Amino acid sequence: DGVDEDVYLIPPQSRQFNSKRLSDRLKINKRLVTFLVLLIISTPPTLAQINEEEVEIRGLLGGNATLPCYMEDRKTTGLTVYWQTEGLIAWEFRNNKYQWKHVDPSFHSRVKVSIPGISSGNLSMNLQQLQLNDSREYTCVIIRQGQTPDTYNIKLTVKEPEFVMEPINPITRNDSSSINTGLGTGRRKRYCLLILIALIVIFQKRN
Repeated sequence: DGVDEDVYLIPPQSRQFNSKRLSDRLKINKRLVTFLVLLIISTPPTLAQINEEEVEIRGLLGGNATLPCYMEDRKTTGLTVYWQTEGLIAWEFRNNKYQWKHVDPSFHSRVKVSIPGISSGNLSMNLQQLQLNDSREYTCVIIRQGQTPDTYNIKLTVKEPEFVMEPINPITRNDSSSINTGLGTGRRKRYCLLILIALIVIFQKRN
């Protein structure tokens, strides 16, 4: 009784301080979430992660497709890597360089693997000018001296692009004649009438 109710209110300075602290916390949390998302996106999957489930890559006829393959041990000393499919060698890396002698001619100039990317663990193969018979299973084989080879299978499916055909309305004889002449008969009459009226107005103003 008799106590001023304003005593129990939060002072304005305190309210401003709490608001600023809340805003700072929200900014920190937002930055943390952004950092975590970027970290997840930028981290390439390991071979173990790829092999956890069957990987299927789809491509369009005449286009390109990248078959993913990564290794955790990035040392290239004594490393042999090759991509094979149905007994055919599509790409081979040995003695720190690309080996083309064992590559099947059907893959010559159509397969690219970044040699500098191997030192960072990226063994992904980019297959270009896709053909329908490229639809098959490909195996990434990694061999190191004194170790059991690692093999990882990637399934590639090549499809023809789908085109949506829209119905075309046939052009009637009247429409074709109007297209050929540029203007229909009715339009020509209206334009001639407007030109005649303009000439009459100009003639009257001069007089």
